[in-house]
Amino acid sequence: MPNESDERPPAVPKGAKRSVVALALCLLVAAIRPTAATLIFDPDGLLAEQWRSGELALADYELGPTTPGKWGGSALGSPGGTVTWSLMLDGTAIAPAEAGEDTTGLFATMPIGFKAEFERALNTWASAAPISFAEVTETGFTAFNAGPPDPQGVGATFGDIRFGTHQLGGVNGGTLAHGFYPPVNGDSASGDIHFDELDTWAIGGVGGFDVFSVALHELGHSLGLDHSADASAVMYPFYSGVVLG
Repeated sequence: MPNESDERPPAVPKGAKRSVVALALCLLVAAIRPTAATLIFDPDGLLAEQWRSGELALADYELGPTTPGKWGGSALGSPGGTVTWSLMLDGTAIAPAEAGEDTTGLFATMPIGFKAEFERALNTWASAAPISFAEVTETGFTAFNAGPPDPQGVGATFGDIRFGTHQLGGVNGGTLAHGFYPPVNGDSASGDIHFDELDTWAIGGVGGFDVFSVALHELGHSLGLDHSADASAVMYPFYSGVVLG
């Protein structure tokens, strides 16, 4: 399987906000690892406590080999260059599936204005690291991790980082999203980000999970960052409200 990371939310007030200055802290305390990770919703803080005590291991999924585990040059610290990104078209195959879901429904799942929130998260990372991002438009239904663009020779294109959705952790809880670490990670899974279709998403976190905050976290994994044990860091694996950016 591809190397991915999940995000899980912690026991802090629902409206808690963190500043993107935590990005600098993330870069200092988070290990660089070519896998994938998740973000989790944990309103009671029980999973967060188990994770801190070592009783709970967060899911990692590896396609491997994952070398050099970064974009751009292979040397650690070298510029990441320009990384392209795209929005997966609804109906695109996104196996391995969970809960019986095997196609993405990004446009049907996300609120109006979600793309601008993705762009804001990308720009936030670009302002903090030597990397830039450029959007490309998907022109076909190439499946997740199906190989480089246009594997069937029909002119299909997609970005290095693809945003999509499928069923992950249940309705408004559990795993909110996961992000796949940089190349080499499977055939074309590197950097891809999947949000849970069963959760409610919102701009600014009012009435649902904040699109920008979760995208910001998962993009950290897309760039090679692991989870941080610091609860104030963007890469903390438990959702704790809206991140200011």
